[in-house]
Amino acid sequence: MSALSESTRRIQTTARTAPEDEPTKGSAITPILLDIVIPLGIYYLLHDAFGMSLVTSVACSSILPAIRTISGAIRDHTLETLAALMLTLNVSAIVVSLISGDARLLFVREAAMSSVVGLWALGTLLLRRTPLLEPGLEAFATHGERPRTQIWQWMHDSNPKFRTLVRRHTLVWGIVLLADSCARVVLSLTMPVHDLPRLSTAVTVGSIAFAVIVSGAVAAARLMRMFERECA
Repeated sequence: MSALSESTRRIQTTARTAPEDEPTKGSAITPILLDIVIPLGIYYLLHDAFGMSLVTSVACSSILPAIRTISGAIRDHTLETLAALMLTLNVSAIVVSLISGDARLLFVREAAMSSVVGLWALGTLLLRRTPLLEPGLEAFATHGERPRTQIWQWMHDSNPKFRTLVRRHTLVWGIVLLADSCARVVLSLTMPVHDLPRLSTAVTVGSIAFAVIVSGAVAAARLMRMFERECA
């Protein structure tokens, strides 16, 4: 039995009595969920499902970032950077769209969101921080179970190959998101406005599918096999 496997057995045995108040890397993905994923979900729900106008949908999707930006400034005297960026992009897109009468500028905003997340993902790799996509991958693999979370963290600390695969997963998604951003800019500036919602949805689905396939081929599938062997 390998040293790592033996250690994981000890982790599984002691995890039940471990304190529950330790910080988790899941907090790293919270700003992405609150400031980008949920607002974009609100936008698509209102615009595509309920048929609301582009400006109204974008305005409603700005409510959560606005609340987080204002509450953070008042309560903690700090600026929620990502929330403030999302709010600024939304407000700018609404103002410019109303002034110019060109709704296509609202779709350029979606490209900005993709580029922000993509650059942030690549930035965590360049700065040697926790890879942006690792918390989500960890949550998917561990199902929130403490013994499995302990094993994940142990492998991350002890196995360089495991860390490389985690970083490769984030690298793939970062590059795909930047390509997604470029595609949205080109479509927003060249295609008829009435075609943009359909094309935007196609780009979103295509980007996610491509990232999942490529990441699975070069990183995620192998990483999950390594993790499940240690959990067995």
